Parts: sequence; C-alpha cells; structure tokens
Amino acid sequence: MSFATIAVALGLLIAVTFGGASAARHVVARVASATSALDDLKEIDRLLTNAIDEAGKGASVVHRLDQIRRDKLDLVDSEFTQPVDGVKGSVWFRDLDCVDVDIALAKRIEQFGVGRGHADIQITNYLKAAMSCKKALETAVTKATQVSISEDDTWAHNEAIGKSNVCINVRTTPAQASISATLDGPSGYHAHLPKTPLDKPGSIQIKSLITQPGNYTKTLIVYDSTGKETATVTKTFTVAPPPQDGPATNPPCPKPTGGQATFSAAISNPGYDHTTPGNPPSTYPSTVCFNLTTTPAEPGGSYSATIAPGGPAGPSRMITGTLDSTGQALVVFGIPAYGTYTVSATVTASGVQASAGSTTIDAHAPPPNMSRSCAGGQPG
Repeated sequence: MSFATIAVALGLLIAVTFGGASAARHVVARVASATSALDDLKEIDRLLTNAIDEAGKGASVVHRLDQIRRDKLDLVDSEFTQPVDGVKGSVWFRDLDCVDVDIALAKRIEQFGVGRGHADIQITNYLKAAMSCKKALETAVTKATQVSISEDDTWAHNEAIGKSNVCINVRTTPAQASISATLDGPSGYHAHLPKTPLDKPGSIQIKSLITQPGNYTKTLIVYDSTGKETATVTKTFTVAPPPQDGPATNPPCPKPTGGQATFSAAISNPGYDHTTPGNPPSTYPSTVCFNLTTTPAEPGGSYSATIAPGGPAGPSRMITGTLDSTGQALVVFGIPAYGTYTVSATVTASGVQASAGSTTIDAHAPPPNMSRSCAGGQPG
C-alpha cells in the first residue's frame, strides 16, 4: 500500500465528519475483505442518510456524526493494515485525518467567525493540535525507519598453533543489505572486510585471525539495498590471553585449525554488464563479475571461481586466475542470457586456502542495462 493510496482514502472519508471524540469500537473486529468493507460502507451510508434527514428537521446530529467517525476509523483499522515506511497504514490515516480535522476547524472559524472574540486563540489552538498530530506520525516513521546495529564480540584460542579467531556477530534492525568493517589491534594489526551482503535477517558473523591478545577496535558500517550508508558503530574490546576464550555467543566462535589461512578472502561489488561480452561472444553475449580481495593482501595468490548455472557448459562453470600486486582480481564470467547467477571463489596462498564465500547476482534486466562495468577482466 502506497502513501498515495492512503491520501486518496483520506480524501474520500474525511468528508464524513470532522467532529466528535474517539470512542470504543462499534464495528465488530473481523478479517478485512471486500465484502465486509462494503458492508461497513453501507452502514456509514445508512448513518449519513439518517443524519441528513434529522438535520433537515432541525434535530441535533452530533451523536450521528460521532458514530460515523467511529465507524470510519474502525474501517480504516481493518483495511489499512499494511505498513508504509514501517508504520501501519491505519496509523498514517488516523494521524493525517487528525491534521485535516484540526485544519478544517481552524479554517471554519476563520471563514465564519465562529466563537468571535476569541477566534485568534481558537485558530491557534487548532493549528497547534494539527502540529501535534503531524509530530506523532513523524515520530512513528522515524522510529520505524531508524537503523540500529547490535553486535557481540568474542574470540576463540588455539594455543597449539598460536592463533586465535576474533568473531563479531552483527545484527541489524530493520534488516539491512550489506556491511563493511575494519578491525585494528596491537602491533599495527589491521583487517578490512569490503562491502559484503548480509543474510536475509540482516545479520552476519565476521571472523578475523589474530596472533596477539590485547585491545581491538572495530568499525562497522551497514548499507541499505540501494547502497546508502544507514548506520555505523565503533567499539573497542579486549581479547584476553590464552587459554581464556571469549564469552559464549550465538552463533559460536570457532577455534582456528592447523593450516588455517592467516588471510581472509571476500567477494565485493558483484554485478552484471550487458555491454561487455564473454568468451566467445556468440555463446556469452553478456557478463557478470565481482571483485575478489584478500586481507592482508596476498599478491600472486591463485584463485578459483565458480558460477552456477554454467550455461552450455553445464550446471556450473569454473575459472582460475592469479591475484594482482595488491592481492585483488576482477573475476568475470560470460553468461548466455539474463537471469540469476550464483558465484563463489576460493584463494590459495602460502599453501593454504581461504574461502571468499558466495553471492547471488540478479541479471534479469534485459540488455543494454548494467549494474556495473565488467570490462577489463578476462571473461571465463
């Protein structure tokens, strides 16, 4: 449901009444449906017809107007349940209705001089009431859209090999799309995680291999689905020396094992390019690609990367290559058609391997669209 939908509904229903205080619900709570909504509208129509008749006879219709307003707001609560910017549609309607009612009352006094002698005070009070309703909605939207980061820091030692894992479990609310991070520690230690997708609940466990206890400072930056930075946090924590592991967390922090890489590998900036062909262009007219990075940099390290589906090559296709002098590579795969592809990579350096994980690239947009340039790589 869009804001425009709420605005249209507000315009249609605000004319029902602008008087009367809120009271207990009159319409029996029920599951929203087209039939029940029409029944409620018929009830409002009946009340309006009676009010018109009574007003024509000079009778008071205050009680009718109060009942119509209650029924109208009950209908709103039943039908406008989907959120807009994290706030239920019915809350949008009620608060905007409140603004409109107070503006209408202020305008009525201005035009017709109701309560003459104190008109300026009454108009001011109604406009202040409209401002309060607006602020209530503004507060609800701000609270619903404000991004928060919660995280747990822990570590796990392996004294036999003299190495430890630092683990940072990150959760975002509401769920965000990706994260980047840095970790700085004793003796100039520095690790960097390039922008990496979060899982669907907006969470991730970040692991970094260390060899010294002491104070470590992390900086986490999260981004929404458009790539906009939405929240950041910087905290310092102390890693106790072996054999004291860090506090228990969920998920737990694994101990490093013998032969574990002293570097990490990561996939960043995945995308598709319908303007750069693969090899051969007749089979792969478009490409998908990503940046493969290592921290600390492992220049000259070898990598293998896989794409699925693999097109004419089968369920999957693998290419290999060598990292450049900065420990990075632009990995490019030719694709036969636009669609969804899953890519993964592994880096080998100093006789050990580090997985860069996997990510999905949505290349459904038809040519000549592109989410990034894949030119400059060697398409596989």
